[in-house]
Amino acid sequence: IGVWKSWQKEGLDIKDIVWPGNSHTPPQGVPEKFHLKITFLEEPPYINLAPPDPVSGKCLMDRGVHCRVAKESDMT
Repeated sequence: IGVWKSWQKEGLDIKDIVWPGNSHTPPQGVPEKFHLKITFLEEPPYINLAPPDPVSGKCLMDRGVHCRVAKESDMT
């Protein structure tokens, strides 16, 4: 696990790395210096707000968890 220290024009400066077993040195055979590539994946927000089904008034079943339907007056 790496801890972000700062970002500079030349690259990312990692404060420290904790290797498996809470070691601060890499396991034998693993180089101490390495190149790290960071990428980003655009995804929808973790919490999606959507209106209930217009026919049943219930939450849509294609969601990961059950949702609660609040009265409109409770939303203001």
